Amino acid sequence: MDTDGHGSGMETAEDAEHAEGRQKGGWGLFRFVGVLGLVVIGYVLSIGPVWKLQARQWVDHATFSGVYGPLGVVAGSTPAFGKFLDWYIYDLWKVPGVYLD
Repeated sequence: MDTDGHGSGMETAEDAEHAEGRQKGGWGLFRFVGVLGLVVIGYVLSIGPVWKLQARQWVDHATFSGVYGPLGVVAGSTPAFGKFLDWYIYDLWKVPGVYLD
Protein backbone atom coordinates (compact mmCIF):
# COMPACT_ATOMS: atom_id res chain seq x y z
CA MET A 1 0.00 0.00 0.00
CA ASP A 2 1.05 3.54 -0.64
CA THR A 3 1.26 5.98 2.23
CA ASP A 4 -2.09 7.48 1.23
CA GLY A 5 -3.87 4.15 1.88
CA HIS A 6 -4.52 3.22 -1.73
CA GLY A 7 -3.03 0.19 -3.46
CA SER A 8 -0.27 0.70 -6.00
CA GLY A 9 -0.76 0.02 -9.69
CA MET A 10 1.46 -3.04 -9.29
CA GLU A 11 -0.90 -4.63 -6.77
CA THR A 12 -3.84 -4.01 -9.07
CA ALA A 13 -2.08 -5.78 -11.92
CA GLU A 14 -1.26 -8.73 -9.64
CA ASP A 15 -4.87 -8.91 -8.49
CA ALA A 16 -6.00 -8.93 -12.12
CA GLU A 17 -3.60 -11.80 -12.88
CA HIS A 18 -4.95 -13.81 -9.93
CA ALA A 19 -8.54 -13.17 -10.99
CA GLU A 20 -7.69 -14.22 -14.55
CA GLY A 21 -6.03 -17.39 -13.23
CA ARG A 22 -9.17 -18.30 -11.30
CA GLN A 23 -11.26 -17.84 -14.42
CA LYS A 24 -8.95 -20.14 -16.41
CA GLY A 25 -9.13 -22.84 -13.72
CA GLY A 26 -12.25 -24.32 -15.28
CA TRP A 27 -10.44 -24.70 -18.57
CA GLY A 28 -7.70 -26.68 -16.84
CA LEU A 29 -10.22 -29.24 -15.66
CA PHE A 30 -11.89 -29.28 -19.06
CA ARG A 31 -8.51 -29.79 -20.72
CA PHE A 32 -7.62 -32.61 -18.30
CA VAL A 33 -10.91 -34.42 -18.94
CA GLY A 34 -10.49 -33.93 -22.69
CA VAL A 35 -6.96 -35.33 -22.71
CA LEU A 36 -8.01 -38.24 -20.50
CA GLY A 37 -10.88 -38.99 -22.89
CA LEU A 38 -8.52 -38.96 -25.87
CA VAL A 39 -6.14 -41.33 -24.10
CA VAL A 40 -8.98 -43.78 -23.36
CA ILE A 41 -10.28 -43.59 -26.94
CA GLY A 42 -6.74 -44.07 -28.26
CA TYR A 43 -6.26 -47.10 -26.02
CA VAL A 44 -9.49 -48.72 -27.18
CA LEU A 45 -8.86 -48.01 -30.87
CA SER A 46 -5.23 -49.12 -30.72
CA ILE A 47 -6.35 -52.71 -30.13
CA GLY A 48 -7.10 -53.15 -33.86
CA PRO A 49 -3.65 -52.52 -35.32
CA VAL A 50 -1.86 -54.09 -32.35
CA TRP A 51 -4.05 -57.20 -32.54
CA LYS A 52 -3.18 -57.49 -36.21
CA LEU A 53 0.52 -57.29 -35.32
CA GLN A 54 0.01 -59.88 -32.60
CA ALA A 55 -1.75 -62.18 -35.08
CA ARG A 56 1.34 -61.94 -37.28
CA GLN A 57 3.47 -62.71 -34.23
CA TRP A 58 5.16 -59.31 -34.24
CA VAL A 59 3.88 -58.62 -30.72
CA ASP A 60 4.30 -61.11 -27.88
CA HIS A 61 0.99 -62.71 -26.89
CA ALA A 62 1.65 -62.34 -23.16
CA THR A 63 2.36 -58.63 -23.54
CA PHE A 64 -0.67 -58.17 -25.74
CA SER A 65 -2.93 -59.98 -23.27
CA GLY A 66 -1.54 -57.97 -20.37
CA VAL A 67 -2.11 -54.62 -22.08
CA TYR A 68 -5.47 -55.34 -23.71
CA GLY A 69 -6.88 -57.91 -21.27
CA PRO A 70 -9.03 -55.28 -19.52
CA LEU A 71 -10.80 -54.61 -22.83
CA GLY A 72 -11.56 -58.32 -23.09
CA VAL A 73 -13.09 -58.26 -19.61
CA VAL A 74 -15.27 -55.25 -20.47
CA ALA A 75 -16.26 -56.81 -23.81
CA GLY A 76 -17.25 -60.02 -22.04
CA SER A 77 -19.48 -58.22 -19.56
CA THR A 78 -20.92 -55.59 -21.94
CA PRO A 79 -22.46 -57.15 -25.06
CA ALA A 80 -22.68 -53.87 -27.00
CA PHE A 81 -18.98 -53.16 -26.43
CA GLY A 82 -18.15 -56.77 -27.36
CA LYS A 83 -20.03 -56.40 -30.65
CA PHE A 84 -18.22 -53.14 -31.34
CA LEU A 85 -14.82 -54.78 -30.75
CA ASP A 86 -15.77 -57.75 -32.94
CA TRP A 87 -16.72 -55.39 -35.77
CA TYR A 88 -13.68 -53.18 -35.22
CA ILE A 89 -11.15 -56.00 -35.04
CA TYR A 90 -12.51 -58.57 -37.49
CA ASP A 91 -14.42 -56.48 -40.02
CA LEU A 92 -12.53 -53.20 -40.07
CA TRP A 93 -8.98 -54.44 -39.39
CA LYS A 94 -9.56 -57.88 -40.98
CA VAL A 95 -7.69 -59.69 -38.22
CA PRO A 96 -7.80 -63.47 -38.62
CA GLY A 97 -9.64 -65.44 -35.93
CA VAL A 98 -7.41 -65.04 -32.90
CA TYR A 99 -8.94 -64.48 -29.50
CA LEU A 100 -7.91 -62.60 -26.42
CA ASP A 101 -7.35 -64.81 -23.37
